[in-house]
Amino acid sequence: MKTKLLLLIILIFTISINAETNNYYGDAIDVKTGLKAYSDNHSELVVNGKHVSSQIEYKDSQGKVIGKKSIKFNPNSYLPDFKLEDFRDGYIEGGEIVEGKYKMFHRKNKNEQMKEKLLEIAPLSIADGGFDPFIKDNWTDLMAGKKLKFKFYAPSQLDSFNFYVIKTKIADYEGRSSLFVKMELDNLLLNIFIPPIYITYDIATKRIVFYEGISNVNNPQGKSYFVKLAYSHFK
Repeated sequence: MKTKLLLLIILIFTISINAETNNYYGDAIDVKTGLKAYSDNHSELVVNGKHVSSQIEYKDSQGKVIGKKSIKFNPNSYLPDFKLEDFRDGYIEGGEIVEGKYKMFHRKNKNEQMKEKLLEIAPLSIADGGFDPFIKDNWTDLMAGKKLKFKFYAPSQLDSFNFYVIKTKIADYEGRSSLFVKMELDNLLLNIFIPPIYITYDIATKRIVFYEGISNVNNPQGKSYFVKLAYSHFK
């Protein structure tokens, strides 16, 4: 009797939780040199249709793992708990919700102490991978050409900045109808120093297929790459 009950519980649990993994990767091409800088390898856990976490591995041009990032989207999908580590020099950045505030942390290399800062959470705030659920939640407005404004938390600066994202066009990309958007600082002065980010999404799947802009992976000098990333998706 106990065995049958246990099997029934397991069956109900299995049916109620529908989990799958989505995988995709892209080769990051350094805009300055035209050479491959690293590869970006994503594994997404989706439970009952909801993206709950991601694991990302970064590999150099020879295939060696040089870093990793973990992202958890609960309880706030726009402000996820995340941590990025670069194994080469010990660079670390990340963020997490702590007692109703967003704590960011950062260190430039293994010889530095970790720096931390707690920020109040603004009404519409985004950090790191939280940009993807934000795009999906506001897909209709983006397709209609609406400019969407938000606060973006940058752990490397221990600060938040005003950004916006807007559609630039709808066109074919690799033979598929795609949404092209631009993400840019909502500050004319800072825009002189920080170029916009361009992202392309497949309209049918709402998945990212191309990225051009600043990277969260550093070059050998410890500065952020500017890259072009074309993504390939597979289960």
